[in-house]
Amino acid sequence: MTARNMIQKKQQTKKLIVQDGLSQKDAAAAVGVTEKTIGSWVKQYGWVAAAEMALADKRPANSLHDFMVYVRYSHPRRYNGVKELFESYMNTL
Repeated sequence: MTARNMIQKKQQTKKLIVQDGLSQKDAAAAVGVTEKTIGSWVKQYGWVAAAEMALADKRPANSLHDFMVYVRYSHPRRYNGVKELFESYMNTL
């Protein structure tokens, strides 16, 4: 595989994971590399954080997870309080 081809695969993989929300397994199948390779790219380039920030930009929140990601990145000082409130609520169920 050429260096140029590898760069293209990384760019395509980043789009699939960050923008399209694909899992690492699905992205690996789409791009034609192993899940292990995708995992190393995700760690090396911080794509998980980028994907979470992309989710945080969606309005309105479509799930509790989206809301928590939004709070975590948009209001980091409030995140722990919201997280504790949620955990307290979950313990009552």
